[in-house]
Amino acid sequence: MHLIFLALQTRLIELPLSKFSQLIPCSIYFAPRDVDSLDRNKPAYIYCHTCHRSPFAGKIMKRKGFTRVYDLKDGFSQWLKAQLPVDTGSSR
Repeated sequence: MHLIFLALQTRLIELPLSKFSQLIPCSIYFAPRDVDSLDRNKPAYIYCHTCHRSPFAGKIMKRKGFTRVYDLKDGFSQWLKAQLPVDTGSSR
């Protein structure tokens, strides 16, 4: 099964990927305007830094036909706190 991992920036001003020094490995950065380019049949694991914006983005994705949207509980900040692996950008 192929999974789509998403790092979300849902502010009105979207930041370029270079502003993110770390992401969960295998993540792709995407802006909300790009959601239509994703495969709706694949699971989408989404997250933001603190889990405040990603639930909103998940609702939008479900309205657009995504049936398997999963949000990282407590966001990327908890991922970092747990000292789980991160991609520092050197392999992107």
